[in-house]
Parts: sequence; C-alpha cells; structure tokens
Amino acid sequence: YMTTKDILENKMLNSDWKQVYEELCEQFKDEPRLLSGSRVNEILDIGTTSRFNLTRAGKLTKVKLGEKIQHPAKYTKESVLMLLCDWELK
Repeated sequence: YMTTKDILENKMLNSDWKQVYEELCEQFKDEPRLLSGSRVNEILDIGTTSRFNLTRAGKLTKVKLGEKIQHPAKYTKESVLMLLCDWELK
C-alpha cells in the first residue's frame, strides 16, 4: 500500500510532471490544505458523482474530520493537484 506521499515522490522523478505540479502548487497556494467537496468539484470541473468515483478509485484522498456523521469530510489539496497534473499530462 502506497501513501499519497510515496506516490508523490515517485511522480516527482518525472521532470515534466514535477514542473506541472510545481506550477499548480503556485497557482493554488492560497487554497487551504483541506478542501470541501464543492471546492474540489469547482477546481476539477466535475460533478459530485465523479468526485465520489475518483475517491473510490483512490485518486482523491478524503479526510474525515471528527467522529460524528455531520462532521464534514475534506479532500487533501495534494491529491487534487496530483490528479490535475495527471490529467494535464495525458
């Protein structure tokens, strides 16, 4: 099982990927580290179903804040930028 950090380190070995990722980091530097689902939808220009599918496929990293049902889940900015980067280079 690879963590987001492991995957990021592997992808950074590719200089094209690294350059695009660093540009995206600069572009989204003012965004918080954890993003709401609706913000992820906006950034990736997708709908909620697509977001759930990407999460299920392991492309987006979801973080549960607190134990209660009503506590929102957030998505890591890192996983959103990695996905954007992969899409841009396809």
